[in-house]
Amino acid sequence: MLYALVNSGTITGFHSPPDGSTIDASFTNAVSITGSIIPRIGWLESDGTFTPPTSSTPTPELTQSQQAQQLLRNGLTITSTSGNWTATFATLFDATGSSVWTLILSEQSALLMSSNQTFADGETTVHWPDITSTPETPSLHVMTPEQFQAFALAIGRFVAQCRNVMNGVPSAVLPQNTATIP
Repeated sequence: MLYALVNSGTITGFHSPPDGSTIDASFTNAVSITGSIIPRIGWLESDGTFTPPTSSTPTPELTQSQQAQQLLRNGLTITSTSGNWTATFATLFDATGSSVWTLILSEQSALLMSSNQTFADGETTVHWPDITSTPETPSLHVMTPEQFQAFALAIGRFVAQCRNVMNGVPSAVLPQNTATIP
């Protein structure tokens, strides 16, 4: 479950407790995100309803950590030069609510165990959903093992850079929200 952290009616961040855990009691300003509307930092919240700010609503100045959270929430746009596609991919949870990291790790493990020949389902390609994908209308991108390895590395670098910024690592900088893979 993903929660919006709200301060004076404005979303200032996000929190997702580890699988099997609930939101910590110290997060008294946390509002669960349900439904199809995906809010962003700076959006307004009222009684569990999220709305984008209007042009007359002052946008709060975001900290580096909040900018990193927003980057993670918005996803990473990847261009595959050999696959001839460009799409934005979730970096936290996919359309089914599954952890992107769990899914990437399962495919990586399968590739390693099969000497980079097949994915977890035994196939030689994987079909990965972009952020517009839903179970009703899937938007899938086909990747070979080589493309998937580059995809997983791009996602990993992006998330690691955001995490470093959020953790206050002195040399950390916000990453670009785009990457190119074979």
